[in-house]
Amino acid sequence: MSARIIGWDNFKGFLICLVVFGHFLEIFIGTTGLIRNIWMLIYCMHMPAFAFVSGYFFKNKPKFYLKYGLIYIVFQIFYIWYAGAYSDEKWPYEMTWHNFFLRPCHHLWYIFSLLVWGTVAAVCRKITLPVLLLSVAVAIAVPYSHILSIWLKSIYFLPYFMLGLYLRRINFNLQDFLTRYHRLINGAFIGGALLMLLLFDLQKFHYQWLLGICQYTGFYTPTDQIFLIALATAGTLSAAQLIYARPRKFLTWCGRYTLYIYLLHMMLILPFRS
Repeated sequence: MSARIIGWDNFKGFLICLVVFGHFLEIFIGTTGLIRNIWMLIYCMHMPAFAFVSGYFFKNKPKFYLKYGLIYIVFQIFYIWYAGAYSDEKWPYEMTWHNFFLRPCHHLWYIFSLLVWGTVAAVCRKITLPVLLLSVAVAIAVPYSHILSIWLKSIYFLPYFMLGLYLRRINFNLQDFLTRYHRLINGAFIGGALLMLLLFDLQKFHYQWLLGICQYTGFYTPTDQIFLIALATAGTLSAAQLIYARPRKFLTWCGRYTLYIYLLHMMLILPFRS
């Protein structure tokens, strides 16, 4: 296996560890400020980074839609049953075809979003800089609407998927960019994360904004959305430096089996959540 692929596995392994740890912390998020702050630091970048990786390796082939379509259907059925049987967080909707397909159970929103992002990329055909900027503009504008939260979430994370697609299409030298600007990128992420925590302490920020499902109010504005997009982009690029770092066996292993870990880890988390 090439060093480049191992590096991407390191990156994905790091991210899936954050996903599992973040879901575990949700059990205790209301107990202490420290746990809530750690959760916020994880959620301000881990799923944008995952969307970026998914976009970078996306291939518009029927196999992609068949694979993730089947995964979504099978695990939607399974987790609706499992949550009802072993968790207090039961699927709260009437069982209709509309709800089944458009209201993913728990973490399956990401599988649903992969299908949405892939479809958008297929419609756009060629991902250019204007298309990428348009996806950012749509992500900023969509909280004005009153659409289902799953669409809000999918559109909110769309720019990161498109960024990965765009950088892959133009053969962008990511290693050279990260090496040259790593101090600026890391500084921007650390500074932005500290500002986020400060604003939360000043009651000018709500941690649920990080979920990508909030609509604009007098409290949550487009300026906040732009700040979160910039923070997540810096966090994604900061974490991406793992691609070119020394291989870590545990992270490499997790990265190879990311999809399996993502699909199955909620079996351990759900029984403890209420």
